Amino acid sequence: MLEIIGIEEIMADYKLKRAQATNYLNTKGCPVLPRKKHEPYRVVRHKFEEWMENQKVK
Repeated sequence: MLEIIGIEEIMADYKLKRAQATNYLNTKGCPVLPRKKHEPYRVVRHKFEEWMENQKVK
C-alpha cells in the first residue's frame, strides 16, 4: 500500500522549515503528485525518500 504524505510530514521527517520543504517540493524532478494552485502538496513516501537520497549525492 502506498503511503501518501504532505508537507507537514516532510518537515517533521527531515527536520526542515516550511520554506525549505516547499523549495524541495518545487524542485524539478521531485515526485509531487499533480495538484492545482493552492492545493496541498502530496507525495508517495518511498518515492520522495528515494529522490531525497539522490539529492544528497549531488
